Amino acid sequence: MANLDGALQLVSGPLAAADASLPEIPIAADRFTLAKRLWRGVAADGREFGFELARPLRHGDTVLQGPSARYVIRQREEAVLEIPLDLPPSAAAAVGWAIGNLHLQLSSEPARLLAADEPALRQLLDRLQVPYRPGHAVFRPGRFSRGGPSTHDLGPGHRPATGTEDAVAGWLPAILQAADSFYPTGAYAHSFGLEGLVQQGVIHDRDSLREFLLTSVLPALRGVELPLAACAWEALEGPDWERVGRLCTLSAALRTAREARLASGNIGRQRVELLAALRASPLATEFHRRAVTAAWPGSAAIAAALEGRVAGVPLDAMLVGLCHGSLTGHLAAAMKLLRLGQNAAQGLLAEMLAHTPAVITSARAVPEERIGWFNPWLDIAAARHGHAEARLFIS
Repeated sequence: MANLDGALQLVSGPLAAADASLPEIPIAADRFTLAKRLWRGVAADGREFGFELARPLRHGDTVLQGPSARYVIRQREEAVLEIPLDLPPSAAAAVGWAIGNLHLQLSSEPARLLAADEPALRQLLDRLQVPYRPGHAVFRPGRFSRGGPSTHDLGPGHRPATGTEDAVAGWLPAILQAADSFYPTGAYAHSFGLEGLVQQGVIHDRDSLREFLLTSVLPALRGVELPLAACAWEALEGPDWERVGRLCTLSAALRTAREARLASGNIGRQRVELLAALRASPLATEFHRRAVTAAWPGSAAIAAALEGRVAGVPLDAMLVGLCHGSLTGHLAAAMKLLRLGQNAAQGLLAEMLAHTPAVITSARAVPEERIGWFNPWLDIAAARHGHAEARLFIS
């Protein structure tokens, strides 16, 4: 489009090719305006534009060009919170998960996360004791760092990235799908021993539930689930099928209550079968074949490791996903069993997720021969639950 007279300029999309050597005349718009497909704007020189678009424009798009200048979309800076990424990968992933659970958006650079400055986010970061700095930047949610100049618009703190966006985009959808309650693993039908403790009056409110999460759920993750998943993730690299089978047997043996064994076994088998059906993965198909032939016990933790290997998920990210799934499973059950609202549940989830970096670090140091954790209180409650006169959950 080369018409540069004084009339309203109609734009249907960005130019396919633009001359970057020409002087730039910006058309400033905020993030929410740029998300629209029908809007009007005014350039820095006063020229008016009308936009009727097939897809929203992006920061940096050239929409009009003449012999002496070009008009470029420039997103306005806005108030943001900057979270430095001088954290272990597992801690950074836990922070991202906690923010996502508030349905807030993020963008990422190699050295920092950016999020819109919201009171709810400040409260979350203060509660998690995560350092942050307020500032102003061009905020483009859902955008992750990559090498080259395409991240310069994220603000003055930019440093050249290492080209991770394509890799993350390859595995992140898979891990989000597996962690979604819509994913049919059957986990929604289990309370993982919680209902038995509620029936006995041991857990009866938010405070007693919090104590249960801190003294039972997180230690079980640290001593059993995460080490099993980490060892299986390593064994599946070869793959070392003998070790994988041994870990499946160990997973079942560590659950003394029948209900707990059946819950993990059924969820694990369902996850493996679903993975083999949804993804054309020789590894998943061979795992499923061997598990059926050798009658390996199912294991939710080992299924998570298999999902991670198939999707190319890094070990720490896979373990964060496993922690998140366990915590949300318990809290979802608690909301049905107790007078516990969504906000209270999210508050507990954020608090527990703050512990996951340390839990994961400890779990990764556990060798296979030391995997195990025993809580007779929980096992007895689970055993009694199987004989309860009425119950809401299978386990």
